[in-house]
Amino acid sequence: MQLPAKDREKLQKMLRIGAEQAASTLNAMLRSPVELSMPEISLLRRHELTKLDIEEGEQTSSIVSLGFKSNLSGTALLVLPQESATRLVEILVGGRSINTAEKVIHIAAITEVGNILLSGLLGAVANELHRNLVYTSTPTYVEDRLLHLLQRDLADPEALLVLAHAQMQTPGLQIQGTAVLLFHEVLF
Repeated sequence: MQLPAKDREKLQKMLRIGAEQAASTLNAMLRSPVELSMPEISLLRRHELTKLDIEEGEQTSSIVSLGFKSNLSGTALLVLPQESATRLVEILVGGRSINTAEKVIHIAAITEVGNILLSGLLGAVANELHRNLVYTSTPTYVEDRLLHLLQRDLADPEALLVLAHAQMQTPGLQIQGTAVLLFHEVLF
């Protein structure tokens, strides 16, 4: 799906503002400089899901989901490849590895980072568009394939999917992921 250039630029600006807000919070949390960037965004409708990068859509990932409604409704997802999620958790717990028995720590850490990033992105979009936003639940964590999750949960063929390929950098470490914003209303 193609947006007019001015709307695409406006959306990129909103996501950049949200990423900067989230990075500021993560800086304080990690006590280390964090840089978040979203160099590439893609826009899709349900019938265009086949355009998803097969590797990205088919690999099992750590996914945080945050629902929202009001006069702006949908779902936001943070999708992290398993390797990136593990590295991120290791940073959050001071560099030590998390064993299988401590899986709850992994889930809590990724859920909190997802909450920070997704809230920042959604807040920036809602503010810029002068829309109300109410979260419908606390963030939830699941390990699944993005394509499977989207095909199962995306019933509205006109819903807009915004895929923002994110990079998070801290000293000596780079983490890749994707923020997926699913909007049930027309944004522009």
